[in-house]
Amino acid sequence: MKILNVCDIMNPLYGGSVVRSFQISQHMIDAGYDVDLLTTSWNIDYKYISKITGGEKYILDVFGKTNSNNPKIIPKGLFKWIRQNIEKYDVIHVSRNWSLLASIVALMARNKGIPYIYSPMGFIGSNNKSKLIKSLYRNFFTIPDIKNASSCIAVSKEEELDINNIIGNSNKTTLIPNGIILSDFDYQNNKLFRSEYKLDQRNIILFIGRMEPIKGINLLIDAYSNLDSIHDDWCLVLIGTNTEFKKSMIKKTNELKMNNNIFFLDPLFADKKSAAYHAAEVIAIPSVKDAMTIIAPEAACCKKPILYTNSCDFPDLAENGGGLEIDPSVNAIQKGLEKITHPHFNRKEMGLKGYNYVVKNFKWTELIKRYVLIFQSSIKEI
Repeated sequence: MKILNVCDIMNPLYGGSVVRSFQISQHMIDAGYDVDLLTTSWNIDYKYISKITGGEKYILDVFGKTNSNNPKIIPKGLFKWIRQNIEKYDVIHVSRNWSLLASIVALMARNKGIPYIYSPMGFIGSNNKSKLIKSLYRNFFTIPDIKNASSCIAVSKEEELDINNIIGNSNKTTLIPNGIILSDFDYQNNKLFRSEYKLDQRNIILFIGRMEPIKGINLLIDAYSNLDSIHDDWCLVLIGTNTEFKKSMIKKTNELKMNNNIFFLDPLFADKKSAAYHAAEVIAIPSVKDAMTIIAPEAACCKKPILYTNSCDFPDLAENGGGLEIDPSVNAIQKGLEKITHPHFNRKEMGLKGYNYVVKNFKWTELIKRYVLIFQSSIKEI
């Protein structure tokens, strides 16, 4: 079985969808399958993509500046590449809605009679597109991509519902959550982490993620700032990309005179990211909109209690005792922080329950078997 995995961005700065696509390629290769990757040069992290230990990596250049913050990811030479290569694949996995690369490959696969699997990865809806653009893209790309796919893979129950609302109740949609690799989060060095980033010995409330409005960082800052009673014992550490929104949040922190309580760090990866999780006492995920956040299972790997909003579409974590689920509002986050930072709250027990739940349900070595079954069944249906 020869597989083509399609993802227009290969840079972990762009979140869980990129990491998920990377892991699908790598774990399919580890399982003995022949997997190639098709991506673009837009903001590509060549060091990151080189870690995929097998298969061909096809990188198409894009029109315009590759480091633009507002990309129109139109790959050069895509149709030529398709003519020369697409028919050698038994099945194609296309990921990320709002990807012209994915939609064009899906269209050409349909024309050639090659089965493809469609994974929107949380991007069916979007909060940063105009209604007109949303409507046009949905009608011309999203709906045909989903309806004509051999199978669809959702990362959350909400996304599964979104897909089924387009195609009608169907048995061709499978829910496979974001996976984790336990060994990625073994490293811990609390003293070194605090020293390197000049953090004092207060307990850390940690946020990791993209610095965008939908991640709810402004709500978290307001909620924390309102809790004068915890400032002597708890600080807030926000780790993420350098965006205009991040700059506005730094300005907000200065205006609130919270510079000695709220700290902003650049993105961390590998051992440094693992060290940050382990150094924290609480992980906060205040998202206004999300799709099965990857941060929650990563934090659970480190046995950390998690305060997260119901917009993350991850109710099972709280139901299994591994987190505290709240509404995405300043008042709810403030009450959640007050509860989870209380001296008598059993954070250790919550962290252990979250760890046990994630280990049982989110290991990539197990999840990839479900991908294999979907890929194999799509080929048999031809």
